[in-house]
Amino acid sequence: MNTSTTGIAFDPIFLKHDQAGHPENAKRLEFIISGLKENGLLSEVKSIESRQAEIDEIAICHTKEYVEYVKEYCE
Repeated sequence: MNTSTTGIAFDPIFLKHDQAGHPENAKRLEFIISGLKENGLLSEVKSIESRQAEIDEIAICHTKEYVEYVKEYCE
């Protein structure tokens, strides 16, 4: 018997990450949530509270230079 659970971390603020042409965009997230609801699966996933990522966590998939560039750009 498989007892693993699928989790989803979602916060409406994620919809603000919506740059044209970028694969991580609001429409993609809206489609995923809508699909989960329509298929009765949203209630089957574990809701994971979102939080701000630590720099070391971001650096797992981005270079330190890129992280610094984005941080400076945003400031």
